[in-house]
Amino acid sequence: MTIAHYVNEHQSDVWAIKTGWYGMESNGKLSSGPFPDQEKCLTGISQPRSKSRASPWRHATHHPEVAANKALNSRASPWRHATHNPEFAANKARDKKAAMDYLAHAQAAMDARD
Repeated sequence: MTIAHYVNEHQSDVWAIKTGWYGMESNGKLSSGPFPDQEKCLTGISQPRSKSRASPWRHATHHPEVAANKALNSRASPWRHATHNPEFAANKARDKKAAMDYLAHAQAAMDARD
């Protein structure tokens, strides 16, 4: 079931989308929008959708420059094999654990303040 959901300025910055009203599916994914107000959002999400309609988030790939950059960056990198390096994997795991420990410590400190 699709519901109307307002994306505020903070959320729009985090998600890199425009502020406004969006249709949100039960799994939390935005399915349509943005709409200028809640009424238009409710009207828009209640209308049957055409399967041929392009996603509003795919428009950037139709820009020739973006498509060219995407094609250029999608080539296999000579550095991709580095993830198979045991030392690289160990460092990545260590860094991830350190970040999780830091977050746990920060959360504990915030909880202690309250």
